[in-house]
Amino acid sequence: RRWGTFVAGKTRKFDAISEDHAAFWTLEYDTQAVFTMGEAVRACLSSPIEAISVPGYFAYSVDDQVVHPTRTKQVMTRWGGMVEKDLLEAGPGDDPMAHVMAGDIFSPGQTAPLAERMIAWLRGL
Repeated sequence: RRWGTFVAGKTRKFDAISEDHAAFWTLEYDTQAVFTMGEAVRACLSSPIEAISVPGYFAYSVDDQVVHPTRTKQVMTRWGGMVEKDLLEAGPGDDPMAHVMAGDIFSPGQTAPLAERMIAWLRGL
């Protein structure tokens, strides 16, 4: 936290990939938010995930450049309830970082098929 703003600057800023991205996403935020997110993730990972008894649906890409897929697998392994794994593959027109794998802005071609699989999973519970 102390050195982050000196290394990365006071804010993190991203270029918009489209007009919708500029209109509907936060493209600039305080660098401290990175540390807050990291603390939240560490708190979740150190929590008793094994005690969670509700089913979990995990949709992720092994090519994700933001959330390391090994971490996702670790959470799935520890999850106390039934686990459904949905491995996503980025295709043309999808998020090049393979992180936002559905939605009109980053991966529009994945949205409907993923929603259908999630609904089918929910109906099967």
